[in-house]
Amino acid sequence: MALIEVRRGEYVDDNQIDDPKCLRPEQWEFETFESHLLPLLKDARDEASTEVFEYMRAGLSLGEAVGETIDHLPARKTERLRQWVNEATGTNIFAYVDFPNAIAGGRVEDEVVYGLLLTTGGPRDSVTAREEIGSYTATIAPFWDFDRALSAINRANETYSEENEEENEEDERLSVLAGLFSKTGMVQIVSKRDYVELAEALGFGAGGWTKPGLYDVHEATEYGSSPRYSASLDDYEREAMKDEAARALEIMFRGSGWRDACNVLAEEKLVGLGRR
Repeated sequence: MALIEVRRGEYVDDNQIDDPKCLRPEQWEFETFESHLLPLLKDARDEASTEVFEYMRAGLSLGEAVGETIDHLPARKTERLRQWVNEATGTNIFAYVDFPNAIAGGRVEDEVVYGLLLTTGGPRDSVTAREEIGSYTATIAPFWDFDRALSAINRANETYSEENEEENEEDERLSVLAGLFSKTGMVQIVSKRDYVELAEALGFGAGGWTKPGLYDVHEATEYGSSPRYSASLDDYEREAMKDEAARALEIMFRGSGWRDACNVLAEEKLVGLGRR
């Protein structure tokens, strides 16, 4: 599986679906291949199409003639021919995951939709049909904004000081803060001034500042060091969505609904080929 981002919030597996349990053999008969390819070859009037017909006049079948032409001519001269063969023999069906609410910044709960889609060729080409198979809600790319994180740190410091007036151990205080940031460790910091204020509240120096973005406060409290820059918000969200997309496809392929959806799209492709 190799997921590619086709637009913000939508990921497609670039390996087309060709599982025999999904596609009924009779869907990919020779007549379909011939009805799609012959009209294109007749209209092309290029070197590749001319050679295909010469092989056919010599007694080869269409499939054999196409294979010989592709093997014999340079790749640049058979580019269109190879594309047409892929259209006729490949499924052009791909698994996708969509995050409909993928608006940059501040998203907490998001819908995850997964299914299959049919394109005119590869995973980045125009989508002609899609079948949604399932959806669920997940927490995607959580992070603290600066003000909320600073308030939480200050409250935790005050509470710890009040409860430990006589024994104020720094390791124990940091352990409390590490627990606070254990599930969501990233804090968005947009200026050095904010970074300094946050680092001082944690009890560290400000030497870790580099640029605006997300800083790993959980790591800082665990190791007793200034928070380090982790990623830009955009990169963090994209990486989180990609990871969640991989999980969504694992869920989809564990079920059986994708085979029904695949057959629907395969029929859709056959109808399209018959209209060419």
